[in-house]
Amino acid sequence: MSITVARQRTQRKGTWVVQQRIFQVAVSALLLVVGVAFLLPYWYMLISSFRPAFYNFDTVELNLWPRVWSLGGYRRILTTEIAGLGSGVFGALAVGLRNTMFQEVTILLGSTVTSLLAAYAFAKNEFPGRYFFFYLLLAGMIIPGEVTLVPKFVMFVNWGLIKTHWALIIPSVLGAGGWFLMRMFMSTIPNAYIDAARIDGADEFRIVFSVVAPLVKPVILTNALFGFLGIWNDLMGPMMYVNTKGKYTIQLVLYVIQSIYNPIYGYRYGDTTGEGMQALFAGLILSSIPTIIIFVIFQRYITEGTIITGLKL
Repeated sequence: MSITVARQRTQRKGTWVVQQRIFQVAVSALLLVVGVAFLLPYWYMLISSFRPAFYNFDTVELNLWPRVWSLGGYRRILTTEIAGLGSGVFGALAVGLRNTMFQEVTILLGSTVTSLLAAYAFAKNEFPGRYFFFYLLLAGMIIPGEVTLVPKFVMFVNWGLIKTHWALIIPSVLGAGGWFLMRMFMSTIPNAYIDAARIDGADEFRIVFSVVAPLVKPVILTNALFGFLGIWNDLMGPMMYVNTKGKYTIQLVLYVIQSIYNPIYGYRYGDTTGEGMQALFAGLILSSIPTIIIFVIFQRYITEGTIITGLKL
């Protein structure tokens, strides 16, 4: 009898192992399909930058591998002059990259400091009006950014900040984006760490940056990456506040390139080289390289921070 029961258990265990492997294969196949679907637009953009001259992009044929490869689009990026900027497309991209990285560094450092301080205040300190101000800031996060564009524009005009990068830096540094995520994470940190630091004589700033900050490092990096992508992809803000020569961000430069190589006014209307669209795709590829590098470097922290934050919430 015991032998029969043991055989049945072995058979059930074997069946469960087979089912588990089939499920893992099915999930992996599904994730592979989803991953390919997400990468397909970027792949099409990449190979389109190597299309030959006078390629018909209006065709319904989904050609995912060029029959003829050409570097004409990248040559035009290096040689084309942009009217009003006094530099080639590549030089304009370099200026846009410099201005964007200035905003990235300034905003990310400033917003990380303000978010840490605000999150610590709401998570670990008792003060009058604590919950009132907490929900007030939450209510401010619900308001769409487009609603405040005109009031901010008028305010920055009065302050003399129009056509300067500070019109974008100040609201982002003082924004209430990252503090909420950090506050939810900090609320789970035992108070014993903070009490021990206070007994050792540490002040509040020392506690925030030397004790609390290392414990919330995954959330800080995750929030910084999301902030990096938001600043990098922002077009509306720079168009309204810093739309002036020499201060273009990377997205503004791409917008100018798109106006030059507009598909409506493609090679049929004055583009004698027939490489206008290829140059546009080449510019998009070059501008995407920094974001890819950042993602590859910080991918582990993104995953860790997202998972941990989800569990904490």
